[in-house]
Amino acid sequence: MKATAACALVLLAICLFQDSVEARPARFERALEGASRRLLKAIDVPWGLPASFNQSRYRDVAAVVGDTVTIHWNHTAGGQFSLWKIPSDTCPTNFSTTASGFAQLVSLHTAATVTLKMTEPGVVVFTSSGPGQCGAGVLVNVVVSEGTIIPVDIQEALNVTAPMPAPTAAPKASG
Repeated sequence: MKATAACALVLLAICLFQDSVEARPARFERALEGASRRLLKAIDVPWGLPASFNQSRYRDVAAVVGDTVTIHWNHTAGGQFSLWKIPSDTCPTNFSTTASGFAQLVSLHTAATVTLKMTEPGVVVFTSSGPGQCGAGVLVNVVVSEGTIIPVDIQEALNVTAPMPAPTAAPKASG
């Protein structure tokens, strides 16, 4: 996913610099205007063992500065989870509120809901301190960007086609 997003950004940069401002299609300009006014969104993350969602771990979550992320769980059958912000996606051996980059947002509980506003670009990592839970995949990276999220297939989204290259030599006559 990260490589695809990077390719989309490279394609956008090529499109922006390849054509002069006058030659760019009007639909391309309108699409960029609309993209710069993207509405903020609320991102929902159900919290629990990823195996219960048929996954080995959580997928990275893409967000933009200003978006909110809500992490919630309700495990009335007795499973307890917590919510920690940690400095990297390496599971810690000890959870400590005095360690650099660690913050406990919710202690072990059977149910909770936490909504957080993403305020700066970067990667924000959340996990649970329950026994073995981080190692079992209860860990999510929220990748926060400054600007808008570029569609994966930018050419289709903007309905822009690449110009055909001009021939470099005249075809040879047969005969």
